[in-house]
This record gives sequence, C-alpha cells and structure tokens, in this order.
Amino acid sequence: MRWPSRRIWLPTLAVLVAGYAIVAWWLMPEAIRAAHDGRFGLLDRFMAGRDSVPVERYLDAWAALARSVAFVLASAVVIVGAGRVIFARRPGPPSQGSPDPGIRDVVWNALWFGLVVGLGEAYYVTGKALILRETIPQFRPAGPNSLWMAPLGDIAAFLALGLLALPLLLLLRRLSRPGLAGRVLIGLFVLLALIALMMLPKRLELWSAALLATGLAVQLSRSAALRIEARRAALPGRVARLALVTLVLFVAVRLGESYRERRMLRSLGPSAGGPNVLLVVMDTQRAENMSLYGYARPTTPSLERMAADAVVFEHAIASASWTLPSHATMMTGRYNVELQTGWTDALDDRFDTLAEALRERGYRTAGFVANTTFCNDLYGLDQGFARYRDESITPGGAVRSTWIGRNFVQWIRLRLGDHSVLDRRRAERINAELFGWLDQSADDRPFFAFLNYFDSHGPYRAPEPLGLTYAARESRYWLRSDKSSEYPPEELQELRDNYDGATTYVDHEFGALVSELERRGLLENTILIVAGDHGEEFGEHGRMGHGANLYLPTLWVPLLIRFPSGAPRGLRVAAPVSPRDIPATVLELATGGRAPGRFPGASLSRFWREGDPPAPDTILAELEANQALVIDRYHFIRQANGKVELYDHRADPRESADLAGQATSLVAKLNAKLDDLSASAAGAIVAGGH
Repeated sequence: MRWPSRRIWLPTLAVLVAGYAIVAWWLMPEAIRAAHDGRFGLLDRFMAGRDSVPVERYLDAWAALARSVAFVLASAVVIVGAGRVIFARRPGPPSQGSPDPGIRDVVWNALWFGLVVGLGEAYYVTGKALILRETIPQFRPAGPNSLWMAPLGDIAAFLALGLLALPLLLLLRRLSRPGLAGRVLIGLFVLLALIALMMLPKRLELWSAALLATGLAVQLSRSAALRIEARRAALPGRVARLALVTLVLFVAVRLGESYRERRMLRSLGPSAGGPNVLLVVMDTQRAENMSLYGYARPTTPSLERMAADAVVFEHAIASASWTLPSHATMMTGRYNVELQTGWTDALDDRFDTLAEALRERGYRTAGFVANTTFCNDLYGLDQGFARYRDESITPGGAVRSTWIGRNFVQWIRLRLGDHSVLDRRRAERINAELFGWLDQSADDRPFFAFLNYFDSHGPYRAPEPLGLTYAARESRYWLRSDKSSEYPPEELQELRDNYDGATTYVDHEFGALVSELERRGLLENTILIVAGDHGEEFGEHGRMGHGANLYLPTLWVPLLIRFPSGAPRGLRVAAPVSPRDIPATVLELATGGRAPGRFPGASLSRFWREGDPPAPDTILAELEANQALVIDRYHFIRQANGKVELYDHRADPRESADLAGQATSLVAKLNAKLDDLSASAAGAIVAGGH
C-alpha cells in the first residue's frame, strides 16, 4: 500500500484541523450568540423558542455536534497514523524456514494483535470520554491507565489463544498441505480481534459479531499478505513500534497524574486550619442488615463502638437507589433532578463539589474508590481531588481494561463457579492507599479524604473467614435475575448469609481504619462521616439487587457523624434525613459556621443545636423518571407512568399496605410537592451552580 507523501498530507491535515478548531470553537459560538440576540438573521430559523430557551442550551447542542465531528476527524488521523506505523514496509532479511508457524510465530503474532487491539480499544473508549464526554461503563470500568494496560491485557489474551491453538497447528503441519496451519493461526487471531473491536460500540449482539468476524477472518487469512513467511521478517519491527507507542502512553499517563496532583497542591487556597474530614461511603450497604440499627446478627461491632462517640441517624434515606446519582448528591448537596447524572451521563462541573470547597480553604484532597465502574474519574466524581485512585495497576486491572478480559475470562470463571469480580478492590486496599497517601503528603494542612468501600456489593464474596461468618460456603449464585420469584428459598438465604458476611468484613476494615487513625493521633481532630449510597433488596417487593425501584430496602442507609469537638456523643436521631446534607454539614463543622449557604440543604447540626426541634425534612429520592418523597412517617412513590403509592413506614416498615387510595388529599399535596421540586430544579439547571 502506497501512502501519500508527508509533504502533502501533513500540512493539509494541519490546515484542516486548525480551520475546524477556529470554526467550531470560536466562529460558530459567536454566531449562535448573535442569532440568539437577533443580530444574525441567517440563523433565525434554527432558533425556535429562543425567547424562552437560554443561549447556553443552543451552545451545548452545538458543542456536542462539534465534539462528534472532532472525534471522527481524530479517528481518521489515528487510523492513518496507525496504518503508517503498523503496515509501513521496512527492508529486512528475507524470510527463511518453514511457511508453517512455530512457537516463535505464535508469540510475535500474539504480540502484534494484542497491541493493535489493545491500542484500538484504549483509543475508542478514551476518545469517547475525552472528546465526546460519553461514558461507557460496560467497556471502561477503569481510569486513564487502561490506555497502556489494555494493550498488555490483550497481549495476554492473544498469547493464551495462540498457546491453546499450538497443538492444533502442529498437528496441521503434519497432516495438511504447507501454509494451512499459518492461515488457521492468523484466522483465529483475526477472529478474536474483530469480535473485540466490533463489540466496542455495543451495536451488535455477540453472535452476530462472531458470525461477521468469522467470514472476514476466513477471507483475510487467505490473503498472501498475511502468510506466515511474509510476516516473519516484518513483525519484530512492527511490534517494536507499537510497544514504543504503549510505553509513551504509560509515561504520559503516569507523569500526567503526578503533574496534575502537584499542580493542584500548588494551587490550594490559603490554609484556614480546621479539622480533617474523612467521608467513608459503604457502597450497597442497607441499614436493615446492620446490628447498629437493630439487626439480630452482630454484623457491625466496629460501627457500634463508633456510635458511642457519634451522632447516629436512624432513618437516613438515600437520594437514589444506585451509585452514581447518590454519590453525586453527597458531593454537591443537589438532587439528581438538578444534576441529571445517569447510566452514561457523568457529573459535570456546573455545581461546586465538597472537595472543591475544601480545596479553596487549603485542604489537601484525595479519593480512593473500590467501585471502579460508576465512581471512576470518567463519571466526574473526581472533581476537586488532587489525587483520585479509581483503578488497580495490577495484572487483574490490565485484564479488566480489555473487552476480551472482561467477557471471556469472566465467562470461563463463571463456568468454574467463580462469581467474584475481576481484580476487586477490597476495603483493606482502600485503607492502605489512604495511609500511603497520608505518608507521602504529610504537612500542616488539614486533609479531606473520600473512601468508597464496595465489598457489600454483589456477588457478596468477601475474604474468608469474615465473609463466611454466617454462611457454610461462598455464594454459588450471582443475581442472575432481578425477580425474586426465580430464586428458591435456599438460594435466597445463601445470598443473604453471604451479604451479611460481606457487611461484617466491611465493618472490620472500617474498625481497622479507625484504629490506625487513632494510632497516628488523627482521630480526635477528624470529622468522620460514614454513609451508605443505597441499599439492596432481597425479595421484599419481588425484586433483587438495587437500581430497580424506590422502596426502603434500597433507600434506607447508614449515616453517622463523629467529631468530638463539634457533635455530641451517643446521640441517635429518629427523624428521617438525607445524605444530601453532608456538604453543608461538613462545611459548617470545618469552618465553625463561617461558610453558610455554600451548598443547598441544611447542616445536620440542626438536630443537636439548642432550640425547637427542626421541622420534618422533605427528602427526595430518584430513579430516572421515578420519584419518591419521604416526609416524617410517610413514603410517597410516583412512577414514570403516573402510578402512585403511599406508605406509613413507621407503622408498616415492610411497606406492604399501600395507602394511596385512602389518603387522596395527602397524595395530591405530595404530587404537588414533587412538581414544585422539579420546577425549582429546572431553574437551578439554567442558572448553573458557580
């Protein structure tokens, strides 16, 4: 293949890119503003509703289109550049030896295919995130380090395939005509490569991608350009160039992370002193299964010890029944109706986060998360953190960075009865990363650290022996269905037993965290907050897991605050509250009340300050278009189809008696309240948060 001369395509490309950047990010935004103001009549017909629609809406729509075009242009550049690197001919010694493959050919081809597929995966997912600002949780449960870890993971996959196929290739060399074994090897590699790349956009079912890839693999394997003897001399040089690209990405990512952290530390606001702040979120931890809240099994002895020196909120209601919107609310104090986060919609920078507010006051900030899917940096929860560790730089992390690793390896493990998550980040590791950071960054400034524990999340396989505290064996089951009717009683009980074991493990690691803080002399000057992001359902309303409804098993979560000099010891608050109030509470306690109004909501200190008891909160919970309100004793649910439910959760904690048909006047008031909240949120969206 003959490529255009650099004298032609490089200058042309530079002019096109520069011209596009000027038009897309300077001229068109100015034209849109002029048209919105009535100064550019040519665009009037595209400005329907401009009197009621803010210009920011049109600018956002244009920016999305401009990023899409930029992604296409960048992809073209990458493909052309990659073609020159991968397929450029270099003079070399003539190939010698048998036209059939040996172990050397298997290794070199595995290296080449692994690097090509891994770099392709990394570019696609990272490009979608950085340019289109789209998140792809099923393909990217890790952070920027997957740019260089994905090629390593794919190399391992292709090496495994080649070694598994080697006995067949050797047999074909003996029984068949020359060259057939080589075509089989290349055909297998091409098949796996095409399936992995075709599945990236999630436009095809696996069977259809496999069928199409099989046809292409058969045709490509017949090409003379893919014969082993023609590739043997060229492959080492091509692999070396691709390896160099991977090495450059490794250096760039690692140096970039270090530079970002140093830059953010240099830009800290002047230190106003104040206590440290540590926010620990127990992912998927429902309060009902914690002995802290009256559960029969002693699952949370460490939290019970903390409760003696803390304020315990007995009815904390999460703002959502799944991870991202709930965490986003705890970081911003805003409900999701304002934030508009979703399965593929990240938290944007319109509203301040707690980390940003504390950085302005001179706090060192760091986050260490175990939920690498919805708490990773692509979902925006890293805003304001100088260090944010959301991935594991381990062999397991490399495997998780690839489509092949996440799917085929997990499929094999499931066949062997292993339901655990690849390279799960245990609470023990999260603690170690926190204290490692404290050791590296010790100075006189206070710190704000956010920890996310994930071990209570399915498949409920915490490390032994604590993981098996209440179970005879590790859970054999994953949540294969969200309908509890599909689980026999013994299976349901086994899941519950293992969940309780996972809860016990998380509590034990939390106890280790507190002990180490105390040993270092940090505990007494630290605002320590423990919260849950959502609960879990085990058939209470016919469902399993979370993120499917807004009943209390998925919303009732733990919430404790320990700060000896700013909160009473041993107080238990019975009134329902929302973790939404965490930012306002932290800022009040950290500043001695000198930063009021920075976040919406109200400080939880209102429950222990002198004066009349506060009025019942109006607590909002959301799941896409479904909404729920908790006010005092009532739990009101309005589904997207208009169906409403009303429960008295104090008299009926299992929510088995729907009162909506009886209390019609109360239902009407709560419906109106939801409408008012949605309307005020729309105003906040337009106004922005900064």
